[in-house]
Amino acid sequence: MTDIDNMDFKEYSVYLVQNESELLNAWQSHGDTLHFGLAKLVIETATAE
Repeated sequence: MTDIDNMDFKEYSVYLVQNESELLNAWQSHGDTLHFGLAKLVIETATAE
């Protein structure tokens, strides 16, 4: 798992996505500003409940 405690969140734009395909679409459209690992972590955290 990513060590988010050491990440500088100011470096990234955060996208809230509903599922994997929406994440991939956002990643392809905003690849320069989207941190894929962080977005993936958001999905895994949201779906773990």
